[in-house]
Amino acid sequence: MWILMLLAAIMVVWFLLSIRKVGPTELGVKVIWGSPVAYCKSGPHFVPWFFRWNYLIKVSTQQFKVAIPPVQAYTKSTKVGEEYGSQPLTVDSTIYLTFPKSAKLVDAVRAKIPVTEEGLSEYLKEAVRQAVRIAVGRYTWKTATQDIEKIRAKADKIFHGSDCPLTKAGFQWDDFSLVIEEVRVPQKLEALMSQPEEERFKAEAIKYTTDAQARQTMGLKIKMLAEAYGKTQEEIQQDISSEPGLKEKIDRSSTELIQDIISLEKGALTRIRVDGAEGMDKSILQFIALFKRLGGGEGVKKGPGEQKEEEEWIK
Repeated sequence: MWILMLLAAIMVVWFLLSIRKVGPTELGVKVIWGSPVAYCKSGPHFVPWFFRWNYLIKVSTQQFKVAIPPVQAYTKSTKVGEEYGSQPLTVDSTIYLTFPKSAKLVDAVRAKIPVTEEGLSEYLKEAVRQAVRIAVGRYTWKTATQDIEKIRAKADKIFHGSDCPLTKAGFQWDDFSLVIEEVRVPQKLEALMSQPEEERFKAEAIKYTTDAQARQTMGLKIKMLAEAYGKTQEEIQQDISSEPGLKEKIDRSSTELIQDIISLEKGALTRIRVDGAEGMDKSILQFIALFKRLGGGEGVKKGPGEQKEEEEWIK
């Protein structure tokens, strides 16, 4: 009698040990004698307990976000059109994966697909490395860095190929995707990429400075003529507009004189010979001589003998 009671107790314990529960956010696969045999939905399931040969594998129904170790891939070199050399890029990528919610989950477990993010990262890194290298190798570094969507689409398509372990295990196209998160370039290449923008700013700065200098120079020419002829600057501008030949004459006679004024501003004494100069030329020359006293040369110190020289070329 006690033997029967003992056997009954053993059966009860064995039965309790054979009950497995699949959570509401889980899927399960029943493994008997080490082989996956059945797909289990949420709820209790009977899995005959027999040491380590019979058990239940549980898989989350949530989407897995699997970080892949950085991949170094070389871009395409080309001499067609713009010339680009091959460059090593560092690519950060992530796999987004959801396990099949059907009997195909049994095939995935049978194919030994890991059911944890850490295990999936290790298991899939080689397939990702191959897809990324092929995708990046089809584009120049300029395209790879400026149009990352092309690289993403190409790498994802290659990763979904027939050689992918997930495809072989029965995963459908929508069950997983490879997403390139970032493409990082070498430090030297990054500096090279910033040069066009830097050159653009420099060009704009040069243009601004040149335009400003041109405005200042023309303003000084008009001011000189106004002083020489005893007219207002507005009247001189009207004369230039009504007489095209006058502007050419002004340009010829005053451009070099402006350079002399600049020299005076910088403190360099420029000797201007006025012997024989008549009319407008002489008036302008005399105005330049007065420029140091009238404002343009107030900050310039006269050295020994400069006062005498100035008086000579004012006459």
